[in-house]
Amino acid sequence: MPAQLTAVDILGVRIHNVRMRETLEALQSFVSDRRPCIVVTPNVDFVMQAQEDADLRRILNNADLAVPDGMLLIYGSWVRGTPLRGTVGGRYVIPAFCEIAKSEGYRIFLLGSDASTVVEAQRRLVTKYPGLQIVGTHPGFFEVGEEETIAEAILAARPDVVFVGLGCPHQERWMDRWSKRLQVPVMMGVGSAIDREGGKFRPPPDWMTHVGLEWAFRLAQDPRRLWRRYFVRDIRFIPLIVADGLRALGRRLQTRN
Repeated sequence: MPAQLTAVDILGVRIHNVRMRETLEALQSFVSDRRPCIVVTPNVDFVMQAQEDADLRRILNNADLAVPDGMLLIYGSWVRGTPLRGTVGGRYVIPAFCEIAKSEGYRIFLLGSDASTVVEAQRRLVTKYPGLQIVGTHPGFFEVGEEETIAEAILAARPDVVFVGLGCPHQERWMDRWSKRLQVPVMMGVGSAIDREGGKFRPPPDWMTHVGLEWAFRLAQDPRRLWRRYFVRDIRFIPLIVADGLRALGRRLQTRN
């Protein structure tokens, strides 16, 4: 990890204040170092789950790199007075890193989505980036007893990077369990990014992403699964971050006096 990277605390979750360039540089550094590293992509939902899940919070805060995902998180950092510089997220990292990987010869494994979608994601990526080595895939729907088989497949494939798209907190727990045992240089949680690369979901218009309305686009595509996440769990982020911002402001004012 480049020493100059700083981090911001959002409701007890450490998030590195990076943009895409620093993220890609860090990933390349991790691959070169050859030690097992975990990369997480916290968004508002991660932060809210971590309020009640100490083990998830531990994994997020101990990750080698935590990149900010989503404009709502960025807005929250502004309210708190410790602004993050921009959103990164797995859906942006995969194509950007594949562009580098095809030139550098990095080997990639995709773990996530359903069986047909992860294979389609592989096909689309190697078509878009000629020379890209995707050395293995496995769907993300599996029983705990199958994890050893998945681990054996990853060991046999010898990837430099595993993109893990199991959703939070499953992908974070899986990486925490297997990172040191498999000794893959980079394991990165990417949420639904493999679904998107495989064409399962349409990406939102750029304007919705830029203003922080990507959640509304996703809700329209998958309301049965997402309504509770957005309107029961994640809505609490707003009063919590406002209260935290007011406390931070009070501390700054007190320090000045």
